[in-house]
Amino acid sequence: MKKSIYIVLFGLLLSMGVVSCDNNTDLLFDETASQRKEGANKAYNDALKSSEQGWLFQYFPEETQKYGGYNYVVKFNQHDSVTVWYEDMADFTKPETSLYDIISYGGPVLTFNTYNSLMHHFANPSASEYLAKGGDFEFLIMSNENDVITLKGIKTGNILRMTKLTESAETYLNKVKPAVKLLKWASLEGEVNGTEVSMKLNDHSLSIAYFENEEIKSEEAPFICTEKGIHFIKPLSILGITVDDLTLNASTKQLISANGEVKIDIKPLIASDDFISGKRLNKGNKVYYSSTNYSPSLKKLIETLKTADPDFKLLQFYINYDLGGGSILPQQLDFYRGQAPESGGRWIEYNYEFKAIGEDRVLIEFLYTGNGDYYSNAKSILSVFNGEFIVTPTDTGYILTKANDPNYWVEVQ
Repeated sequence: MKKSIYIVLFGLLLSMGVVSCDNNTDLLFDETASQRKEGANKAYNDALKSSEQGWLFQYFPEETQKYGGYNYVVKFNQHDSVTVWYEDMADFTKPETSLYDIISYGGPVLTFNTYNSLMHHFANPSASEYLAKGGDFEFLIMSNENDVITLKGIKTGNILRMTKLTESAETYLNKVKPAVKLLKWASLEGEVNGTEVSMKLNDHSLSIAYFENEEIKSEEAPFICTEKGIHFIKPLSILGITVDDLTLNASTKQLISANGEVKIDIKPLIASDDFISGKRLNKGNKVYYSSTNYSPSLKKLIETLKTADPDFKLLQFYINYDLGGGSILPQQLDFYRGQAPESGGRWIEYNYEFKAIGEDRVLIEFLYTGNGDYYSNAKSILSVFNGEFIVTPTDTGYILTKANDPNYWVEVQ
C-alpha cells in the first residue's frame, strides 16, 4: 500500500516539474517558434530594404570558386521586388527587376524566386553547360553587422557578403568596369621577380605555370575585379612572393603588385583578328561559323525567301577550313536549300573574302558565285553580306552587324 502511495506521489512531483518547465518556457519566450521566425525574417527584410543605393553583392559561383568572383548590385524595393545590376552588363542604366522572398529553411533564406537573366546567369543551364556554372540563387542569411550582410550559398556553401552602398550602382560599377572590360577574353604575359611565368585567363581565374627548382609548377588563382584592379580570393604565393591584390594601370594595360614584384601585361582581344583566326573558340585549322540567330530585319528577309524555298537557310561562314592533304577550302558563305541532302537538297556556295580592317571591323566582300550561279533567290541576302561589319564577341561566338545598316545582324558560333 505504502509503495503505491509513493508511486502516486512521485508521479505528482514529475507532473509538477513538467508544469514548472512549461511556465518557465512561457516566461522565456512570449512568442511561438513560428512567430519568432517571422520576426527574424521581417527584420532581415527591413534591413535589405534600408539601403537607399542598394548592396554590393560579391558573388562567387561553383563550390570550388574556379570561375572567380563577380560584382552585382542588388536593390530591394517595396512589394518584394529586387533590381539587379551586373558588372558586365552592356548598359548600367538598364537594370533588371524581378521578385525575391525571405523564407524559413533551416534559418532565414534569401531567395531570388522569379527569373532574372542577370541574377540567374550562373545558375541557368545552356546547351553547352547543362549544369550551368554551379551558381546559387538561394542564400542562408547568417548575420547583419556593420552594414554587411553575410550569406551562405545553399547549393555551394560559399560564404558571400553584401555591403551597403553609399553611391549609385551605376557610379560604383563604372569604377569596376575598366578591369572587367580589359580582362575579358584577353591574353596575358606575366613576370614575377624578373622571371617570366605563363599565364592564361579562364573566366575570372588565372592559370599560372612556372619553373621552380627545375620543376614545372602550377597555380590556379581565382579573383574578383575591384575599383583598383583585381583581388585574389585567397593570397597568391608564387616564387617566394605573396600578393592579395594587383593594381590596374589602364594606360599601360598592366596589373602590378604594390612592390612591383608581380607584373602582368594584358593583351586585349582584337575581335576582328580573333574572328578570322578562331583562336578564342579553339577552332584550330577548321575556322568556320554557323548562324544561330538573326536580327528581325534579316529574319524577315529569310522568311520571304522561305515562301519559295521552305528549307532555305543562311548557314555557314567558312574562313579558313583545312580539307586535309594540303587543300584549303576557299573562303565562302554557304546556304542550304531544298529538302534534306538524302532527298536531293544541296549546299549553295558563294565565294567571299573576309579581312580584318580594324580592331572590331571586318570587310566581307562578295567575289563570285561558286556553284550558285543559277540560284537567283539569294541575291537579296548576298547584297546584305557585302561590305563592312562590326564584330562583337559573345561567350560562344560573335555578332556581325552591318556597319552602314545596324538593322542587319547575324549571330554566329
